[in-house]
Amino acid sequence: MANFAKYMQLKNAVDALPDGEDKEHIKWKCGQLLHMIQGKEVAKGAWRKYIAEMRSWENNIVESIEREIKKIEN
Repeated sequence: MANFAKYMQLKNAVDALPDGEDKEHIKWKCGQLLHMIQGKEVAKGAWRKYIAEMRSWENNIVESIEREIKKIEN
């Protein structure tokens, strides 16, 4: 699994290669890798936010049910 440190390691290795068509192709692949790494970070943030919202919604439902039970019992 790649992370930003691995990307930088690969990018530096590519930068050290002699110029040519192969180097350009590998640089393009590095761009794809960076895009994927950034996308994963965005997805992780969105997932954390989603889970927090679901937890809040769940707690609100529990509290609502408990209030209604108390209301009927009294």
